[in-house]
Amino acid sequence: MGKISLLLTCGAMALASAACEKANGEQKPTDDSKPRSSFEADNTGRNVRERDTTELSPKDQNNNEFDLQVTKDIRQKLMADGDLSMNAKNVKVITQDGIVTLKGAVKNDAERQNIVDKAKSIATVKRVDDQLDVETK
Repeated sequence: MGKISLLLTCGAMALASAACEKANGEQKPTDDSKPRSSFEADNTGRNVRERDTTELSPKDQNNNEFDLQVTKDIRQKLMADGDLSMNAKNVKVITQDGIVTLKGAVKNDAERQNIVDKAKSIATVKRVDDQLDVETK
């Protein structure tokens, strides 16, 4: 009976320790040879241009019900399209007063046009500002 109690106590301590680490926001790197901060997102270089400029970014999305609904409708259309690449599904959609700005990288002109057409298909969209980048290989 003593061994079982010891095992249960050790297990409970391990769970408590893991819960504390998670609550404190501590995360261990997935690869010990590389710290988590050195893993870069696919489009980090493109995001640099938005740091200290007047270009629109997702933080400029209007939070009124109308503009949020437009962005939501476009995002749903993008996610439902199985032919779009993951980059295309993750383009930035920013709506301000019915004007939609599309930013991000897509793999070709056909994919770019597909996204623009989806945005224009929302009846309440006044205009689409296409700032999509076509990847060059």
